Amino acid sequence: MRDGDGATDRPRRARRRAVENTKHVHIRRIQCVLNAISIVYHSPNPTPERPRRGRDFKFRDAAREMRGGRSRVRARHTTPTTDGRTDGRTDAMVADTTMVDAEATRPQRAEAHAPWVEKYRPRVVKDVASQEQVVGVLENALKTGNMPHCLFYGPPGTGKTTTALAIAKELYGPELYKQRVKELNASDERGISVVRNKIKTFASQAVGAPAPGYPSPPYKILILDEADAMTGDAQSALRRMMETYSKVTRFFLLCNYVTKIIDPIASRCAKFRFSPLAQETMGARLKFIGEQEGLEMSDDVFAMCSKHSGGDMRKAITLLQSAARLFAGKISGASIVEVAGHIPDEKIKKMYDLCREGKFEEAQAHMEDILRDGFSGLKILDQYSDYVLEADCSDEVKAEIFIKLGEVDRFLAQGADEGMQLATLVSTSIKALAKMASAA
Repeated sequence: MRDGDGATDRPRRARRRAVENTKHVHIRRIQCVLNAISIVYHSPNPTPERPRRGRDFKFRDAAREMRGGRSRVRARHTTPTTDGRTDGRTDAMVADTTMVDAEATRPQRAEAHAPWVEKYRPRVVKDVASQEQVVGVLENALKTGNMPHCLFYGPPGTGKTTTALAIAKELYGPELYKQRVKELNASDERGISVVRNKIKTFASQAVGAPAPGYPSPPYKILILDEADAMTGDAQSALRRMMETYSKVTRFFLLCNYVTKIIDPIASRCAKFRFSPLAQETMGARLKFIGEQEGLEMSDDVFAMCSKHSGGDMRKAITLLQSAARLFAGKISGASIVEVAGHIPDEKIKKMYDLCREGKFEEAQAHMEDILRDGFSGLKILDQYSDYVLEADCSDEVKAEIFIKLGEVDRFLAQGADEGMQLATLVSTSIKALAKMASAA
């Protein structure tokens, strides 16, 4: 019986022994892993440095030199001073200080290369030029901090966006401005989905704590630039939101044509009209910019900028900056005319004189030469209409020519051929001027 029992227990003991051996193996493996982790965490140099190739090492040093000291390598030796002593700072400290200096000068470099329109944009409401009545009313509202819904309208480049941004910055300061103010361009985001999503999300948010040192009224400001491009449905939805969220949000609507804003919105806003800038006001601002940039300008520069910008300060500053870049800071009136893409007055005068003499083929060939010079048909119409308006001819002749000018302008806007349409204008001008000559 014992022999039989021993024979029966032998396989069981073998299996039990195998299981115990397997457990010991796993325990030893776990101990090895834990020892390895302990060595890595307690080692002064846990990751041995990978051998560097000479080429990679050379490129790395060159990249560090180009970055101008922004490397964060932790060198152990100290930096010597001019008298041979060490100042106690490691190379890492010096590198960090250089990096901070470089980052501090980055905004200055960005401002130096910024467009002059943004660089010299007024920061406060009182600096907005040639809008005395608007500025006076808004400054009184800023003193109380209770701004209504506002509707700014007028030609482009007269200070509508600048005024809205200046109001927001004076109310909230640079930090709170980022949370309380949202600017949207309605010409790009003009559908009803934008009103229901972006505008509603911002308008419904509660306001936070005020900023110290600024009025910080308990409402946000939503600036909608080019609001006249919004669809009718979007404006209707916006009207409802102006009613619902008026306690926590003020709406500033900016547009060129107030007639394109629906009456329910216009009646809920305080309307401010921005007029084109006078030549004297524009000249004073351009002179200030020229002095700040160190430009050499002739006396006729300001008159040419005002003439070719049409009272648009943004366009005038852009013309001045373009001429400064193109002519290396030495600007004359002819430089502004060239940058503005203006057709020389002599060519327009010659075209009118040929029509007055009844030379159709020569007038048409001259007009085609102007087109080949790169000027558009609409530019020819614009300058030709100005010349005819000041020409020495009867009102009946001017009326006939201007009727044709309107038709040609409409056909060109619809995609008609420029050469053919301008040929009909030349023909009509010859007939009208011939009637005047025969009547005389």
